[in-house]
Amino acid sequence: MDGKAESQNKVLEESQELFNLAPVPYGVLNSQGFIINANKALLRLLTPQGLPANFRELLDAASNEIFKYLIQRVNKSSLIQSEELKINWSGGPQWVLADLRRSEINPDFLLLMLTDISQRKAVDRHLREAMREKDLLLRELNHRVKNNLQMISSMISLQISQTMIPGTAQELGRIRDRVVSLSYLFDLLYGTWHPSKVDLKDLLRELVCYLAASFLPDQWQDKWSVEGVPIILEASKVLTCGQIVHELVTNVFKHSFPHLDEGYLKIVTSRSPTHWIVTIEDNGTFDRTLLESSKGLGTLLVKILIQQLDARLTLSGDSGTLWTLTAPF
Repeated sequence: MDGKAESQNKVLEESQELFNLAPVPYGVLNSQGFIINANKALLRLLTPQGLPANFRELLDAASNEIFKYLIQRVNKSSLIQSEELKINWSGGPQWVLADLRRSEINPDFLLLMLTDISQRKAVDRHLREAMREKDLLLRELNHRVKNNLQMISSMISLQISQTMIPGTAQELGRIRDRVVSLSYLFDLLYGTWHPSKVDLKDLLRELVCYLAASFLPDQWQDKWSVEGVPIILEASKVLTCGQIVHELVTNVFKHSFPHLDEGYLKIVTSRSPTHWIVTIEDNGTFDRTLLESSKGLGTLLVKILIQQLDARLTLSGDSGTLWTLTAPF
């Protein structure tokens, strides 16, 4: 053997030694999945009882199909292809991330690298179970809140029926309307949509549709619009904004529209880099000065809700009323 051949053999021996001692599980497969070579790390990972002839023998049925598809992808590409596979071995089911690519020296062979992801999969499973439990508890809580709101509304209605003083009955009716509207908003947020993030514009459209159906005659149902950009907020902020809009829009429908031959209400959502904005505009004849200086429950409630949002509410408009609600994200 000449010096060059001897040197090449030494390089091959060193490469094989590095391959065997590498801490990462490596293997060489043919296109059918038969194991041609495996380092010590791969042997330790897969089975202490000896490696099977074909890597696919270690996989469960579902992962077998995934691995077949993985080989097909590798045969069509020179890039590394990856899939999560479930391994059945003497120690129990184990999840691995399989990185597979064709050999650049011999395209008939496939180079396999495995990463143990069993712990990550277990953590993921526990997180999913915790999320499911949290979702069930949240649904139960929301169901109880909704039932309590309905019970409060029913109690107020019962009190109205037993009240002989017209002014008191009227005020109780307004309180009941607020409770019913809050229940409707709550049902929208936690019964229909995902409660963590909600599009404020969509909720306001649903709310105004509900209020229009409650207060306006049929021929006026198209005299309002909700326009603007989507504004995604936490459910708590959307709920608070919805209550403010309920108070302002209810005033428009109850006090402004009845005095008009043809009224309109326009709500627009917009945003800046730091704030979200809602404008409520109408052409009503309701006394804006009276509304602004009112000491009634509705005005007090709006002021409290504005403080919760750390928001600013301004009133303007030469004809009709223009409310502008500005709040930070």
